[in-house]
Amino acid sequence: MTSTAIAVAAGKSLLAVALLPLWPLIVFKREERVLSLDEAGVSTTIGKKAGSVPWSDVARIDARDDIISITRKNANAFLVPNRAFPTPEERVQCLETIREWHRSAHSANS
Repeated sequence: MTSTAIAVAAGKSLLAVALLPLWPLIVFKREERVLSLDEAGVSTTIGKKAGSVPWSDVARIDARDDIISITRKNANAFLVPNRAFPTPEERVQCLETIREWHRSAHSANS
């Protein structure tokens, strides 16, 4: 390798590392995401795009003080903030219900 080729490779590497923090901003979807939760799983809509994830493809459901995370087996997650619920009681009820649907889906596949 010539010194020019090494310098070009090093420059490209540095550029890639420098742009890495911008990646989430590039791929972030600015439209509002709408989640629907039912016995079948999670349905999501962003703008004109829509998809669904069955409970059997969800690895775990975690609750923290400020958020409920629904983590898929591929490690992607849906994050549901507390502001999505009119009251704390409705958040608790939703969490209990989706955990039951999740357990049911996994016991059906066992």
